Amino acid sequence: MEYIDKSTLNSKEKIRQAIEKKIREIKGYTPRVGIFGSTGVGKSSLCNALFGRDVAPVSNVAACTREIQEIHIKPEDGNEGGLTIIDFPGVGETLERDKEYYNLYKENVAKLDLVVWVIKSDERAYAISQKVYNDILLPNIKKCPVVFFINQIDKIEPTEDDEGELLWDKKKNEPTKEQLASVNEKILEVSTAFSVPASYIIPTSVKRKFNISKAMETIIDILPKEKKYALYREAGEEIKTEKMAESAEKGVWDTIKEWTGEAWDNVKDVVVEVVAATVVAAGKKILSKLKFW
Repeated sequence: MEYIDKSTLNSKEKIRQAIEKKIREIKGYTPRVGIFGSTGVGKSSLCNALFGRDVAPVSNVAACTREIQEIHIKPEDGNEGGLTIIDFPGVGETLERDKEYYNLYKENVAKLDLVVWVIKSDERAYAISQKVYNDILLPNIKKCPVVFFINQIDKIEPTEDDEGELLWDKKKNEPTKEQLASVNEKILEVSTAFSVPASYIIPTSVKRKFNISKAMETIIDILPKEKKYALYREAGEEIKTEKMAESAEKGVWDTIKEWTGEAWDNVKDVVVEVVAATVVAAGKKILSKLKFW
């Protein structure tokens, strides 16, 4: 990370301008999110649910693309930022195509800020996916973290009771106890297959609007501090939570603190003023915590 130019610290106004510029840079960043997963796992519908817009076309027809699909989403308010989603073709079709896709992943992963790997609740074959994760994603994990979403969790067995009624706790909008046991088994299965913490594996259902907020909270949590706000900014309004907002704003604060380096003690008061003026995510609740960060 580049640090503040100390030659600009000869007046309070110049300090303020430098900090304001850095905050605009952080809050206006355009993240690049890679979407991994096989055809039919619900990648498009999940993206649409996470970002509150039709950011990706949803189709019932099996895709046959052999190239990445890059979609740039402009910010709705016309400001800087936006989002770039890169949809990667899924492995597991044929050995020949798997080799082709492997090279495609290798060429493009370094350009990403985050990978969302979508797995279907009844998916079982992980061998090729494990190779991609271990060989390509894992070496780049600090710069580009990976989060796993087990999608269509409402279809996990058992889906029906003895009378043939669909199983889902409609009152709580969550899996039944019977299904929850299967969900936990699936999380353990994915965690073991990819050697990732269970906290990075979120069961979701777009159809039921289940765990979509938690999915975005997890994304923001695992991102580097300087990129948290950008993903929060692009999240769908109906799924935003106070936890997301605080994590996003604290990411801005921590980035500025690191950026100022040894000059922190001299510029802290100005930083508090500038950050307080730019906080939009969680208002007064965040402002009251600034002095403790």
